[in-house]
Amino acid sequence: MRFALIGLLLPTLSVFSPPILARTINACSIQDTTPSAPAKKISVLLVIIDKDITTVEMEALEKIELPLNKKIVFTVDAKGKLKGFDLNSGAGGCGITVDEQELYPLVIHGVEGGCGTRSFDLAQLEKIHAGLIPENTQVILGGIPQDPQGFDAYKAKMLGIQYDEHKKRVAELEAKNWEEVTEDAHDTFSAPVSDAGIQNITTRMERCLNANKELMVVINNGKPQSSIPALKELNIKRMETHRKSKFYYLQGTTQIVRSEWLGLRVEIFTE
Repeated sequence: MRFALIGLLLPTLSVFSPPILARTINACSIQDTTPSAPAKKISVLLVIIDKDITTVEMEALEKIELPLNKKIVFTVDAKGKLKGFDLNSGAGGCGITVDEQELYPLVIHGVEGGCGTRSFDLAQLEKIHAGLIPENTQVILGGIPQDPQGFDAYKAKMLGIQYDEHKKRVAELEAKNWEEVTEDAHDTFSAPVSDAGIQNITTRMERCLNANKELMVVINNGKPQSSIPALKELNIKRMETHRKSKFYYLQGTTQIVRSEWLGLRVEIFTE
């Protein structure tokens, strides 16, 4: 069995992990069929939640104990529809909200000491469905069918959305003369921020300056600075990083032919 499936007998609620143990589902519990198999350490969580996830599925996912001391918490509107979710760890975490025009599932990538939002990748979801998951990763899916027929229908729906979005995107890039500057990656580190998290951000800032790229550090929404602060001396409640890049596209397409890293924006909150 390529991955373990943890669920509550719900066809669209899934938690995938790499081939640690062959497992069978027994209501809310998991029975290991190969208890002698060595366990692999999970260091990455990938949470993919469809915006049409049901209330029952959300309640079930909130009860699951995840590695890295993390927990999923959903917010819903008065009708029980998903408004967003957080991947919490101890006193902090990071979250993502449903935009009114949102068409794709919401994605959060979590590691020890931090997490961040990611763009939905259908090719990645197909690999997950096929069980092609790195050994250090656990994947949590909500609102996404995993039976073959249901997944094929879901994939066809996503492909249709991608086709429509592709046409809009080409028109948008044409207006920008096939060049675009954007913040293409966003990560959040929440209190308590580990030494590993602080070192991670410090290394990124050092790499930015050493490469003569633009570094912008903002503390408590204050005046931007271009120097690296002593993070260990700050009582950090939350840190956010935003990578700034310029992309060059093949004319008439959305194919990136070249990218240029421009800099890094770091927001630090101590209050």
